[in-house]
Amino acid sequence: MNNEEFKFLAEVAHRAKDPVMMQSIIMSAVNGVRSNAEEVRKHAVDMEIVANMAMNTRLFKGNEKFLADKLESWKHMNGLRWDDQISKLKEKNET
Repeated sequence: MNNEEFKFLAEVAHRAKDPVMMQSIIMSAVNGVRSNAEEVRKHAVDMEIVANMAMNTRLFKGNEKFLADKLESWKHMNGLRWDDQISKLKEKNET
């Protein structure tokens, strides 16, 4: 733990003595966890869509832009780099 984190936790501990402030701190933490969980869920659903469409190319030809947009929108959470695939999907859509 670095010095900034220690200062933050000390401030939280100090303010948590007030029950109203403690409730506010807890609700902020819960809302942060909930927001992150929602983003992770949306990411998982979109990646399932990409995988499903990629496996069924015969059924979904012509949706290259859709796939590229989905992959690009979750770039910050993907475990793999999809830059080359995104570029090729966009090129295919332009032709």
